[in-house]
Amino acid sequence: MRTKLSIALLGRSFDWGGGMDFLRHLANGLLFKQKTTGIKISLLLAVDNKIETPLDVLRLVTRSVRVSAKNKRPQIALPSPAFHASMLDYFRQTQGKGVEICYYENSPEGLLRCLRKIRADVVLPVNGTLGVGYPVSWLGYSFDFQHKYLPGNFSPSECSARDQEFAAIFKDAAAVIVNSKAVKEDILKFFPDTAAEVYNLPFSPNPVSEWFEDLPFDVQDKYSLPQRYFLISNQFWVHKDHLTAFKALLSVDAHIVCTGTVVDYRRPEYIEQVGKFLTDHGLTSRVHILGHIPKRDQIEIMKKSVAVVQPTLFEGGPGGGAVFDAVGLGVPVILSDIPVNREVQGDNLRFFAAGDSEALARDMRAILSAEPPRTESKELIRIGEANLERLGNCLLEAAQSVVRRRAGS
Repeated sequence: MRTKLSIALLGRSFDWGGGMDFLRHLANGLLFKQKTTGIKISLLLAVDNKIETPLDVLRLVTRSVRVSAKNKRPQIALPSPAFHASMLDYFRQTQGKGVEICYYENSPEGLLRCLRKIRADVVLPVNGTLGVGYPVSWLGYSFDFQHKYLPGNFSPSECSARDQEFAAIFKDAAAVIVNSKAVKEDILKFFPDTAAEVYNLPFSPNPVSEWFEDLPFDVQDKYSLPQRYFLISNQFWVHKDHLTAFKALLSVDAHIVCTGTVVDYRRPEYIEQVGKFLTDHGLTSRVHILGHIPKRDQIEIMKKSVAVVQPTLFEGGPGGGAVFDAVGLGVPVILSDIPVNREVQGDNLRFFAAGDSEALARDMRAILSAEPPRTESKELIRIGEANLERLGNCLLEAAQSVVRRRAGS
């Protein structure tokens, strides 16, 4: 093992808002340690039809023939990103510029070529498995076990597929990282025989210092927002339980701004149900659904909010990404009292019984009547740096453990 580790962040399978935020979070912890350890950090992003070898040319021709036959007209399979369009936007909001972006041909062979080219010692987080005998050390990742607790949110085939995927991870991985103590406990509960070492990352909010600066435009004007509002920054997935917050509005004179993708692949009709509720109860003028927006715009909207509301019924990490950012910025938070959310640490937190719109409404009214003072930015940055130290140490310990295990095997 070289003295200075080369760590590859694998962008594969993190193509949603929370996933990209999680990768950005890992990068921030590693960037903080880069200052003292000199580690090399790379972000690996897949590109379909990227030509690197003669075999890639053959793949491109095969795909072109297949696409042409399907569409019944000649068509060439051109190179195209196989990662979320906002991934680079998220990585512009990191604690430094020390992450090298590397693009690889979207195939197992392309990934391995890339890892060898950058001389990676370890690749993480792997949402899945690269196999026991993979030529490069890898660190697995387990997001959550929602399908075990809320199986109604998934089809039977999805539940079975998740069970199989997790079983493969905990059979093949030497170590895995998770977002919370709750997920670690679930791993030991559902996979008690796993030999994988489990590292639960500390709750470690770390605001980027530039976030405390004003943008060159008024974000409220840009998105036609009211002067006072609560913010929900969740994708419109069923388990995020937006409806509890909207029901709370029936007895609170306030607005709610929502950011996040408005599609739930499991329940495509859900956003229509939400829209019908808002229309039927005369709330359309007080709920502002913006969809997925640039990360920095989301942060500015969060800073100007009365409080962040997190009504979620299930999470893999404490509070989800929105609460993580809100605590880092000193923004008050009202969140459901599910066990994983109890791992959130910070000032100006209010917990309400999950699914109880009346309890949420009481907390919203309380904050509207007396907004709590917010911690100064210098202190928040100081706390964030201490958090980054803890996060970076945990990540390096996990990465070094799999590298050492390979060296000793």
